[in-house]
Amino acid sequence: MISLKKPNGFFVFVLFFVLIGFGYLQTVNILDPDFGWHIKTGELILERGVPKVDWYSYTMPDFLWVDHEWLTDVLIYKLHSVFGYQSLLLLFLSLTALAFIIFIKIEHFYIYLVPVLFGFLSVLSYLGLRPQIITAFFVAISWKVLIDFLKKDNKGFHLFYLTPILFLIWVNLHGGFAAGIFVLSLVLALEIFKRTIVFERMMGLRFFQGQYSEKISTQKTILLFWILVLSFLATLINPYGIRIYEEVFRTVGDNFLRFHIAEWLPLFGTGVSALTIFYLALTTGLLAVLRKKIELNRITLLTVFLILSFLSQRHFLIFVILSIPVLSEMILILKEEIKPERVKMLFSGFGRLAVTFFIFALLFSGFFQNTKRLLKRENQIDYPSDSAIAFLRSLPLSENLFNDYGWGGYLIWKLPERKLFIDGRMPSWRQNGQFTFGDYIKITDAEDGFQGLLDKYNTKIIMLQSAEKNKEPKKEALIENWLSRIMGYNSPGNLYEELIGSDWENVYDDGIAVILRRSKH
Repeated sequence: MISLKKPNGFFVFVLFFVLIGFGYLQTVNILDPDFGWHIKTGELILERGVPKVDWYSYTMPDFLWVDHEWLTDVLIYKLHSVFGYQSLLLLFLSLTALAFIIFIKIEHFYIYLVPVLFGFLSVLSYLGLRPQIITAFFVAISWKVLIDFLKKDNKGFHLFYLTPILFLIWVNLHGGFAAGIFVLSLVLALEIFKRTIVFERMMGLRFFQGQYSEKISTQKTILLFWILVLSFLATLINPYGIRIYEEVFRTVGDNFLRFHIAEWLPLFGTGVSALTIFYLALTTGLLAVLRKKIELNRITLLTVFLILSFLSQRHFLIFVILSIPVLSEMILILKEEIKPERVKMLFSGFGRLAVTFFIFALLFSGFFQNTKRLLKRENQIDYPSDSAIAFLRSLPLSENLFNDYGWGGYLIWKLPERKLFIDGRMPSWRQNGQFTFGDYIKITDAEDGFQGLLDKYNTKIIMLQSAEKNKEPKKEALIENWLSRIMGYNSPGNLYEELIGSDWENVYDDGIAVILRRSKH
């Protein structure tokens, strides 16, 4: 049988930097569209305090803005000012890598290596300098602490008391704290449910017979309840109080996002890598085979977030993190149940060669598939050049600007004196019957009546990506977004051609940005 060196802490240390390296190669040339408004907001918070109403748009200036990432914005601004962008990116990648390796047990390093490595590679497209990474990090910590608490040996009992402090920090860094509250609530509900007659009858059904289910003590259940209560109260200690939940529910409950914002699309609504498919297939396949050997809490939690991931790919990173200890446990069970002679056959001679080839082929097709996209600059945003920013600066601030959604954050950073039509904070904002993001979609798709919307907002300047000039008007969305076709959304028209054919003139075009200005009559 293959001889593997006994693992130690150094192995985990090396893996940590390998993960950072993979992440860096995939994100080094990608600037998140929201980075600009995060860094500018951090700067302004230090000058003015946290925002109460919108600071950046002329379309919804009175909207009660809840900046659920206010402390992250401040940290991004300060760290960027001192250390620069690359160091800040490495910090966020380090948090991501820690979120994956925190579950590793040294004695089973090679078992955990599979879900950690392949899990990390399956979420490469979600990584970068993004506040969502902070939620991934805190989800990992809270899940690790909760797993240890639920064990019979009580090793994580006292550490669990610190959970409310975790949420106190989390709520001021990112709105994803709600995922942690949801996990605690679901586990508590399951523990209460296990004490009911309905549960006993359910376990008697054929599908659930033999299902591993471990009921924690009454003392632990009561403690779990009070920790949840204290954690919820801790989340109210933020500049917005209970209104922080208003922002969470506004975003999570907005179905319009699921068909218009990339990260909210269903998991298979856009292209997914071979590694993502492999990780899903491996996890769901083993769950189907070994589900009765995995504790019911873990099975339920993983199933819920798997469903959420299919509905919205934004949840896939959390699903992968939650799945690491579960997948590792299933691989360990599988290893113990497979006969030794079969394991020996797998790791000797031709078997070893076949396994090695399969792993490297998978890594190549997944990781290098993403690298190819980077080299071709697929799905990347080219931001306005300095000359485009300078040209905009030369135009009167009194003339309202209609801007590209993906450029909103960048313009806030580079041209803070000009109010914008839209940016990445606003897709769920609605007020007094006004839905700016919905109007933005109608305008960019050149739907009937879009000129009236431009008049409604008194728009005098329009800044588009130059690629909009050559956009196919009727076929592109039907091919690339099959969900839009199913849901009955119209295919977009060519906004540039519609504008040039009316009272707008092209006053600037550098191949990246095109600026149109309404003709004066």
